[in-house]
Amino acid sequence: MGIPDPHAVTSLAAGLRAAGFADVAQTTHRCPLGPWPRDRRLRYAGLFMRTSLLDGLPGLARRPLVAGLGWSELQLQMFLLEVRKAIADDTVHAYFPLHVVHARKPLR
Repeated sequence: MGIPDPHAVTSLAAGLRAAGFADVAQTTHRCPLGPWPRDRRLRYAGLFMRTSLLDGLPGLARRPLVAGLGWSELQLQMFLLEVRKAIADDTVHAYFPLHVVHARKPLR
């Protein structure tokens, strides 16, 4: 099993078309990272995005830092502590690209 492609979502629409799906649509949204926007919907979306990122952070960082660079578990946890502080800083108004791909299975 190879290393998963972190940018696979960018080629997902083409893959769905090649597999025979119909009405394939792809949109990209700018999703805030954190609850800092004034708009209530964006604030809610940003809170979800930040929560998702924080929940997945150990899994995202473990392979490249521990397996790839040989960091110890303690080094990883100390680094992630600083990353969590940076992500929680609402004075930084960061956005994440949120890719949405949907399609319809053709009737046969």
